[in-house]
Amino acid sequence: AVLAGQPYEVETTFTDTSAASEILEAGEARTKSDPISAGVVVLPTNFFASYEALATRLSAASPGAAIPAYIAPQAEIVVRLNTTTEQRIATADGTIEAHRHHVTFLNRSNPFDAEIWSDAGRRLVRISMPTIGLDIARQDIVSLSTRQQTVRNPRDEDEHIAASGFNLAATITVPAPVAETDDDREWPAVILVPGSARPIGTRRIRACPSTASWPGGCRTPASSSFATTREASARVAAESRAPRCRSMPKT
Repeated sequence: AVLAGQPYEVETTFTDTSAASEILEAGEARTKSDPISAGVVVLPTNFFASYEALATRLSAASPGAAIPAYIAPQAEIVVRLNTTTEQRIATADGTIEAHRHHVTFLNRSNPFDAEIWSDAGRRLVRISMPTIGLDIARQDIVSLSTRQQTVRNPRDEDEHIAASGFNLAATITVPAPVAETDDDREWPAVILVPGSARPIGTRRIRACPSTASWPGGCRTPASSSFATTREASARVAAESRAPRCRSMPKT
């Protein structure tokens, strides 16, 4: 590796009780030996693949647990698990049920807080260290369509709306089934579109039990290009972004 424009190399050999390092830094070679605890997790400086092992250990630990970690080639410290919270992440390929492990790296001179995320399989998802300005995430959670879900309703369904150059990720909450089958019944549709554009007002969707319509009458699948409430909601979202769409009365 190169550090500050100079070759940097570390080779560490472990026994059950010690870690011996040979270090090449700025053209100078030196050796260093440190005592280590049994079951220590090795976290080399600036190499983050080894945090996979830390994520696995944290997934099986309880709040208050102290996990020994050797920051090669510096010293052994303790990583304390404070709490673990749940986080649902919606991606284009599905939903990830993540666990956010809130930890403290108990460095002797400068302890700091961090978050280590893992998934249901105890695999590493994200490393967040705000104190030192470090945030590393797995590739599948950094795409444009990835969203952290803070609220999930029983009838929520994830959808993707085709747009120019990419797809828009959306969540559609459909109404619960009711006994009435009134074809003239109208359901309010709330479209939340983030951005800086002005509000577009409100619209309503009139729906039959198995068909949906644009305001103005109930259509059947044979005469309409969108046959469900879900498709109508997506159409409302698409139309509301079009420049030709007039503003509707606000409620």
